Amino acid sequence: MLLHEGKLYDSKAIAGAAIGFQYPDAGPLSAKDFSGGEATVKARLERLGFAFQELDGDFTQNPDWTREETILALDILARRRPTLPDQNDREVIALSDLLRLYATQRNVKGNANFRNPNGVSMKIANLSRLDNDGRKGLPNGSKSEARIWAEFMPDVARLFPVLHVHLSSKSHLALTNNLTLCHDRFRAGDV
Repeated sequence: MLLHEGKLYDSKAIAGAAIGFQYPDAGPLSAKDFSGGEATVKARLERLGFAFQELDGDFTQNPDWTREETILALDILARRRPTLPDQNDREVIALSDLLRLYATQRNVKGNANFRNPNGVSMKIANLSRLDNDGRKGLPNGSKSEARIWAEFMPDVARLFPVLHVHLSSKSHLALTNNLTLCHDRFRAGDV
């Protein structure tokens, strides 16, 4: 993983975006447009001065987002649109922390960038593609995002109560309490 300012990034994504900036008419490249990561992308980025960090563990791909995680991301989008918060947004960072806590309580493991602020902001951008407000959002997303969007939009007031009820099992009581506190802070503008 590419290491920049203490955060880990997919090197192919960075290289693809850089090419898109350099050649805007051609647009960015996707990961499938590259081959031989170690020999090509990583080597070129190292020559440009970027550092890399090996991941601990055997995880090469993070698990899919759960319904609950997606609903929390949709809640941020619904309240903040048409603005898309980025990875430096306090609310995105707080949700990232919360999702990591949720994963720990469920014994879910991922790689070093599991539900990091960049991933949370990208999930929000993926969801924004479904909005008919004239913005494009990110072009890729999952079928589950579309299903959740159809279920809750435009009645966004239903988002948190549904999540709260779903997570109220005894095994998730501590998480539910944390979600309630965080959600109340989000709504009050404290985050």
